[in-house]
Amino acid sequence: MIFSTGKEMKIINWERAFFVHRRIVSAMKRVEFVSDRLSYMVLRGRWLNIIVVNVHAPSEEKSYVAKDSFYEELEQVFDQFPKYHMKMSLGDFNTKVGREYFQANNWTGETPSG
Repeated sequence: MIFSTGKEMKIINWERAFFVHRRIVSAMKRVEFVSDRLSYMVLRGRWLNIIVVNVHAPSEEKSYVAKDSFYEELEQVFDQFPKYHMKMSLGDFNTKVGREYFQANNWTGETPSG
């Protein structure tokens, strides 16, 4: 099953959609779409609930206000659940990855050849 905020099945917001296998649909307790960048679903486990949070964080180019409000909203979602529930975050945190040369014998002071 697909759970999404799209009005029709043709329009699916892939950033916040949940694909749920038919074997675990019966364990679903709730699906919430908090904002256009944040959603979560609650699954019933044997001893505790499992909360799966789907995120699409603002990129580095966005303003500090947008990034701060997103992470405050994410923290509020995590804080609303009891501590003993299992919480998993999935999605795109829009991290920037650069290149860095690493050498195992860095203590020799040698530079990478190339």
